[in-house]
Amino acid sequence: MSRPDKAINILLYEDKPDYSASFRTTAQKQRILTKATDNADELLELLKSSPRKYVFIVLDARAFMHEGQAVGTEDEMNLIKIIQDLEEFKRQNHLTLPYCINTGFADLKLRLSNKVSCPIFEKGNEAELIDHIWIEYMRTDDAKLLMEHPEIFGFATDHFDDAAYAVLANLFTGKKYLSLNIAQRVNNLAALRRTAEHLMDIINNDYLGNVVPPSGSRLNDITAYLNLNQDIPVHVFSTVTSIRKIAGYFGSHTPSTSQEIAAYPSGELIGGLASSLKDVFIWAHTLCSHH
Repeated sequence: MSRPDKAINILLYEDKPDYSASFRTTAQKQRILTKATDNADELLELLKSSPRKYVFIVLDARAFMHEGQAVGTEDEMNLIKIIQDLEEFKRQNHLTLPYCINTGFADLKLRLSNKVSCPIFEKGNEAELIDHIWIEYMRTDDAKLLMEHPEIFGFATDHFDDAAYAVLANLFTGKKYLSLNIAQRVNNLAALRRTAEHLMDIINNDYLGNVVPPSGSRLNDITAYLNLNQDIPVHVFSTVTSIRKIAGYFGSHTPSTSQEIAAYPSGELIGGLASSLKDVFIWAHTLCSHH
């Protein structure tokens, strides 16, 4: 199975530091970056602080519920509460976040198999577990978007906040940007405008040091400043300007435009603007990575 070049992040709930270090090294060789914790409280805090960052969770069958617990107080029954909390977290955040149990005790595997529905792996079988992590990730919409549009979603994964990423992902999922439906076309134009604004906010913050003050016209102000200083290629400037003007005019309700459906840009034109974001994201990545 083809995998993206970009590494993925997972969480490891494990009470043995030596195993955590060994697993981290093994996983990193397969482009999996592992953040380890030995207690359930920190596990949930890490998830809440970055809901989209981690794409898989590996749960030790016996680990601590709270930080600072004494060795010997690990309990497999913690898993039931942890899994309940994970399911609630996924529901609240509308996430697909797969997880599994990884144990060194064969008897525990047998007992837990009747209590939980997730896969259970035995320690020492890390290659099989890592394959499973990648298989589960590649089934997600995020993985599909990253494979189809690596330049766009590689950058967005690292820099976009959750709301901005959701807008961008919705635009590209199922190629909605090509829709002929008028309601979807209006939504697509609004999504393009919001994506361009968020992208330029990132450029202003990370590359320009917020030299352009925040305002309702910041998309125009930032691109104009970049153009004046010859920091933006002509094709990128043209794309962003087109999105600003077309999406700004048709992407919001104004009586002069909302009455005439025939006056709206075609799905093909909107799709062309969405496709041209590739060059904008490549340029943004170059600016941010070399600054």
